[in-house]
Amino acid sequence: MKTCTVDGCGREVWARGWCMAHYSRWKRHGDVRADVPLLRKKGPPPSGTCTVKGCDRPQTTRGLCAAHYMRLNTHGRVMAEVPIRRQAPRGGQVCSVAGCEAEAIAHGMCGKHSIRLNRHGDHRVVVKHGPLTESDVMLIRWLRWMSGKRGVQKALAKRFGVTHASISHIVLGKSWKHLPVLESNAAGAAGRET
Repeated sequence: MKTCTVDGCGREVWARGWCMAHYSRWKRHGDVRADVPLLRKKGPPPSGTCTVKGCDRPQTTRGLCAAHYMRLNTHGRVMAEVPIRRQAPRGGQVCSVAGCEAEAIAHGMCGKHSIRLNRHGDHRVVVKHGPLTESDVMLIRWLRWMSGKRGVQKALAKRFGVTHASISHIVLGKSWKHLPVLESNAAGAAGRET
């Protein structure tokens, strides 16, 4: 059996004098990256703490914690001088909004703050939770009637924490039909239907 020509690798030759792992590296990177050790074969899980100075996280692979191992794979070095961000209980990153300990999902924020950022352009907007009440619907219809402008619906949607389409349906009487629709709103709906 021929062995891989890379120093210290005793695996069986696959192609070009290299084992499958070094050949795959050559195809992917254009170099066998002999200085970067290969992953170990399956065996007992490692025990102890990360070998990077100052890191007390448990070892997961090749003597490194998961974060330092990911850095090694991504950047080619563990970057010990760069601190690792605090971790959420499930192992993910924590929301970057001060005081929020939820797991970060997108934009470095938890789902709640990420949605607020996408919908309102600001993660600090407090969105009204829960369904609209009849008094909310009447207030929406009255505010729209008083403004006389169609552009106000976007502001109403933001204020009440609902979509622009929901405000439009409320104003036109397509939803909440059991409540009275103000005259100008009803005329606008009738004019569009013909």
